[in-house]
Amino acid sequence: MTVAAGAVLLLAACVTTAGTDRPRPPTSCPRITSDYGALEGYRVSPHTGIDIGARYGAPVLAAAPGVVVFIGDRRPGNLVSEATDRQKSVAIYHGGMLTPAGDELFVSTSYDHLSRFAEGLRDGDFVRRGQHIGANGASGATGPVGFPHIHFGVRVTGTPKVYTGLSRRNPHDFWWQAGPGERAIHAFDPDQDYGDPTAIEWMPETRISGLTYPAEC
Repeated sequence: MTVAAGAVLLLAACVTTAGTDRPRPPTSCPRITSDYGALEGYRVSPHTGIDIGARYGAPVLAAAPGVVVFIGDRRPGNLVSEATDRQKSVAIYHGGMLTPAGDELFVSTSYDHLSRFAEGLRDGDFVRRGQHIGANGASGATGPVGFPHIHFGVRVTGTPKVYTGLSRRNPHDFWWQAGPGERAIHAFDPDQDYGDPTAIEWMPETRISGLTYPAEC
């Protein structure tokens, strides 16, 4: 059985969450197969991100504008590490964001288990929201998980331009919202005005409006 075929069979059985009130992506999008804080039997600690069960090679998108602060191989569990385990990852620093609780936090996102990087993408590059940064891989499909998926993580600090030693946070607290009080996950829409800065306008202290789904829908 191919990796892609195995994914089709396993996705329905492997969706796990840490709460039934969490928002879900549009039905046209790849599903969240393991939520933040989930404690599947094979985990020794709560899940520190969300897994998105996409087909092998599916495009992975930047969840907001920002600057690439890491691109390469890394050890699972660390934002930046020496090259081990051949797990391809990208980390993007986005700048500030005002949370629903009114806190100003500086946000980075990480995209793990990639099979390849977008052609020409380099450390230090500015990326746009929805920009193709890589393709889903199978490095997360070993052991009990069993199917290709993107591990998407959010890490924060109270100080701009800090990329290491960050605090992991629930991605559901950082999604872009179309209106006050909304609780939803939105796919990237190239026709939507997110108020995003351009490469010339962006600074480390720039505030973003929130994150959009990092999988292509």
